[in-house]
Amino acid sequence: NIAGLVIPRSSITRLGIVIQPTYLNPGYMGYCPVTVVNHAPFEVKIPFKNGRSPRFLQVMFFELTSIPHRKYGEGIDEKYQKEE
Repeated sequence: NIAGLVIPRSSITRLGIVIQPTYLNPGYMGYCPVTVVNHAPFEVKIPFKNGRSPRFLQVMFFELTSIPHRKYGEGIDEKYQKEE
């Protein structure tokens, strides 16, 4: 009964970096794919410190008001469920 939405932080967007919003279906288990595109006229590096990346996106979770009729992964063609 939880859905999610991945969106960019405004600090990265102001640099010209676009992160495509990603919807996370209720019941989905696996990696969250993130598409990052640089529209700036210069190279932008996302620095890693101590093996961690800076915060450049955010995830919002929403509790649904009712249980979904079918969760992701309960159908035939949910090919990305539990991918590694």
